[in-house]
Amino acid sequence: MGLLRPDSGQLRFTRDGVVLPFAELRPHMAYMPQRQSLYGDLSVSEHLDFFSDLYRLPDEVYRTRRAELLRITRLEDFADRPAAQLSGGMYKKLGLMCALLQSPQVLLLDEPTNGVDPISRRDFWELLYRLADGAVTIVVSTAYMDEAERCARVHLLNEGRGVAEGEPRAVLREAGAKSFDELYLRRAAEAA
Repeated sequence: MGLLRPDSGQLRFTRDGVVLPFAELRPHMAYMPQRQSLYGDLSVSEHLDFFSDLYRLPDEVYRTRRAELLRITRLEDFADRPAAQLSGGMYKKLGLMCALLQSPQVLLLDEPTNGVDPISRRDFWELLYRLADGAVTIVVSTAYMDEAERCARVHLLNEGRGVAEGEPRAVLREAGAKSFDELYLRRAAEAA
């Protein structure tokens, strides 16, 4: 997002075959960190109000977006609950809502389901699928290999180096592996 310079590699976004400069793309990107810095004493609604002000969303845009996000995350009944009193999965959904308020075209998620229960993980991924169907490009970093298998494309890293990339089924087939856990452990052992 512009804070650290990459050691190597390249990331390019294109529109109609033309590479976009980062400065043009940045306003259309959102980031959800692994460890969110939400305010425990603010309610779900107050967080949305706060981030709406940060993003300078017009009131009519905010009202519509707020209602939509509360509905798709199923947090309508928890709008007045302070963040400190949310379950782990609800807390992650609140962080996601704050990132999604500005209707980004690109969403960067750093281990979004780390530390949440299996049902919340499933619900979170169902939400990501809906976003992807709505033309949001989603980049996920995860240590959960079953989550990597859910992605349209993967890039497996070990100690910062790429060990495999491509469409998940094709990567597994090419490597002769049954799962990404198996593939990752094999590649990590080869690199050692």
